[in-house]
Amino acid sequence: MTFLVTGAAGFIGSYISQRLIEQNYRVIGVDNLNSYYDVQLKKDRLKYLKSSLFSFVQQDITDTKAMADIFSQGSIKKVVHLAAEAGVQHGSDQPELFINSNVVGFNNILENCRKHKIEHLVYASTAAVYGDNSDFPLSEKSNSDRPLTLYAATKKSNEVLAHSYAHLYRLTITGLRFFTVYGPWGRPDMALFKFVDKIINNSPIEIHNYGNHTRDLIYIDDLVDALLAILTKPTDTSQTMGHQIYNLGNQKAIQLMEMVHILEQKLGQSTAHVLLPLQSGEIKDNLADTTAFIERYGVKPQVQFEDGVDRFVKWYRDYYPSS
Repeated sequence: MTFLVTGAAGFIGSYISQRLIEQNYRVIGVDNLNSYYDVQLKKDRLKYLKSSLFSFVQQDITDTKAMADIFSQGSIKKVVHLAAEAGVQHGSDQPELFINSNVVGFNNILENCRKHKIEHLVYASTAAVYGDNSDFPLSEKSNSDRPLTLYAATKKSNEVLAHSYAHLYRLTITGLRFFTVYGPWGRPDMALFKFVDKIINNSPIEIHNYGNHTRDLIYIDDLVDALLAILTKPTDTSQTMGHQIYNLGNQKAIQLMEMVHILEQKLGQSTAHVLLPLQSGEIKDNLADTTAFIERYGVKPQVQFEDGVDRFVKWYRDYYPSS
C-alpha cells in the first residue's frame, strides 16, 4: 500500500513517514520546505527517511496541477494531510498566506481524494478550534465555533469542508484535533522548545499570562501510535464511510510555570523569567477528553511528561552540541 504524506518534512509528518516505512509501506512525501522556521531542521528530518520505500517531492499543496500530477501516479490508497501554514500568532500578520495554504491547499487535497477514490483521508485539525472554551475536559461535542485566531479558523473550515465532501462523495475522512505535541525534532516555535533553548543559553524566558496557562501535552510517539492505529486499520467502508473527528491529547493539563520549573530541574540550570500579560488570541487553558478515540481505536498515551522531557533534552543537546 502507498501512503501520501503532506508536510513530510515537518515534525509530525517525518515521524509518521518513518513509522510507515518501518512497517514496509511505500510513502510519497510532499513538503514545500518553507522558511517559517529553520529549513535545515526540516532537511535533517528528511535524512532519516532515506529508503527505497520513500520518495520525496518538494511541492506546495496550493499548486493545483502539481498536486493532480502527484495523485495521478495511481498507487496512492491513503492520505495523511499534515501540511499547513503553522503558528498561532503568525496568522494575524499574513492572513492571505494562511487562507491560501490551509484552505485552498486543503481543497486541492479533498478534490484529488474525490477524483482518485482514496480509501481514507486523515488530516490534522487543532485543539485551537475550541477557542477560549472552559468546558473542561474538552470533548468533540464542546463548542468549536468561536476560534480566536486565523490559524484555528482555517482549521475549522477544513472540518466543515471535509464533512461536506465525505457526505457528497461518499469518502472516508478522519479529522484529528491535535493538542500540544512535543518531543525530539519538534518545532522551534513551540513553547517547550523555546524554553529549553532559552534556559540552556541563559537567555530570559518570556512567559505570557504570568505563567497561568495550562496545556495538555502529548508526546510525539504517543501521537504517532494513534495515527498508525487509524491508518493501518482495515478500511471497511460500510462501517467507516463519512467524516469523523477525534481529539488527540494526553488527558492531563500542566501549568506553564510548572513546565518551566521541570525543564530547569532537568537541565540543571535556570534563567530569568519575564512575566507578561496574555497575548491576543492566545488560549488560556486546554484539556482533552479523548474517550471517543480510545473507545474506537484502543490506543492511550504511554509517555509521562517528565520522561518525554528527558528524551527531548537529550535530542536537543545532541542536535545542538555547542549549546
